[in-house]
Amino acid sequence: MSNLDIKKMKNAIRYKSSLENISKYKIFEYRRRDKNKGRDYNIDDYITVEWIKEKIKENPQCSLCKCELLLCRYPKNDGQQFSVQRINNKLAHIKKNCCIICWKCNHIAKRGKYDKIKK
Repeated sequence: MSNLDIKKMKNAIRYKSSLENISKYKIFEYRRRDKNKGRDYNIDDYITVEWIKEKIKENPQCSLCKCELLLCRYPKNDGQQFSVQRINNKLAHIKKNCCIICWKCNHIAKRGKYDKIKK
């Protein structure tokens, strides 16, 4: 086991939280941002904890850079933590408009720099 793996394991223990709790928090934040930006949605179409779990179970890797997604709380801004990417940024975080990618790719994609993502 490398020093990096040991460090990540220690951080995982230190920031221990469940995928469900992290998903609930992220969904809360996504709803808040969608509301603040005036992005309307039908609550039945909005992403859920179950939707996130299902998507991660289907593919536990970032669909852009192929890194293994981190599913528990790691240090703030860890690039491998999972993130929900809106395909059309004019729409809310609804199921048909979202996919799961890593936080790093989400932030690169936000700036329109897809060519910087290593696959």
